[in-house]
Amino acid sequence: MALFAACAEGSHAPSAILCRASSDRSLNLDIDIDDASRSLRALDAREILDGAILCVEAATEEFSPLLQEQLLRAANVGGSFIGDASLRAELADEVPRGVHELRELNMLRRPEIGLFLTKEEWKQMGETAVITRLVARRQFQLAAKVGVSVT
Repeated sequence: MALFAACAEGSHAPSAILCRASSDRSLNLDIDIDDASRSLRALDAREILDGAILCVEAATEEFSPLLQEQLLRAANVGGSFIGDASLRAELADEVPRGVHELRELNMLRRPEIGLFLTKEEWKQMGETAVITRLVARRQFQLAAKVGVSVT
């Protein structure tokens, strides 16, 4: 759900505006950057924060590392447009949590590991079930990393 909201083409949702602004910046499209900046400035800080958090959430739902990176960059762009320090701090708490989840999920999704779990499946399984599956696959070192990083 978050992924669709963040990436919907032509959407006026804050997360979609952040995604467009981020991709325009990475392509150095000056005209589009001005349009995106104008669109972002029309939003209030809370809307930008909600859009940035939605981008982080969408990144954790995505399987493609390239799209994950694009969504995290979009969240970063949003952070640069938030003037309120308390809202920036809220985003600063969300981004590391999302990045941590992505690292865990992407470790498990590597082809040699073969646990292609969605974020929802990963959360529902819990730490013990994930470690049990890793041990069954004789991935002891990764099982130890998962156990340490969750606690």
